[in-house]
Amino acid sequence: PNRTWSRSADRRRFAAVMENPEIQRLMTLQHKAALDGRYAALFRALKLTPEQLEKFKNLLVERSSAVVDVAAAAREQGITRRSDREAFDKLVADAQAEIDANIRATIGETGFSDYKKYEQTMPQRSVVNQLEQRLSYSSTPLTPQQTAQVVDILAATAPRSDGGANITFGSGPGGGPVSRVPITDAAIQQSLGVLAAPQIEALRQLQQEQQAQAALGAAMRQQFQERRASGTPGD
Repeated sequence: PNRTWSRSADRRRFAAVMENPEIQRLMTLQHKAALDGRYAALFRALKLTPEQLEKFKNLLVERSSAVVDVAAAAREQGITRRSDREAFDKLVADAQAEIDANIRATIGETGFSDYKKYEQTMPQRSVVNQLEQRLSYSSTPLTPQQTAQVVDILAATAPRSDGGANITFGSGPGGGPVSRVPITDAAIQQSLGVLAAPQIEALRQLQQEQQAQAALGAAMRQQFQERRASGTPGD
């Protein structure tokens, strides 16, 4: 009971901190500063006016903080995700849909379609960002066209889980966890018509590193399970 009370008190204290106007202002600045790391390629492609770009950035920040804002408003109605997940999730979806409508009005239908596609391929872009960085100091850096093509290839060849979602693992750039899709043999095969030989080799190296990371994770989980089953202490 004491532990339950402590967790409840911690949640209330956290909620109070998040509702502090100065904390909200600083978080908004932090979110806005991180936008270029995630959306620079999209900003470049959309070719917005300075006024449109500024409004678009503000809406992206607003969308990223929608969950926190909704949680604060929902608590005033006696709704939490723990007490009524369906109602809470609907409030979040409604808030994000309203922001999406404002984004569509700001950047246009074609721009909005490009934005949604960009969001959906964020995991693939995390992988391609790694490839870009690896090749940036070589004699064969990726061109913008190659970058876009490899993103499309990774999206088209990503393995599917039983639930229909991309199999993802790891973390990516941008200040937070970003899932990554594995580089499949099919992706490398399709990339042969897009990338030069040194670029393909760099892509293969990334694939091998992904596979090694996955194997290490599986081995560590297996060892942990064996130790737990045998009662062997972890240290």
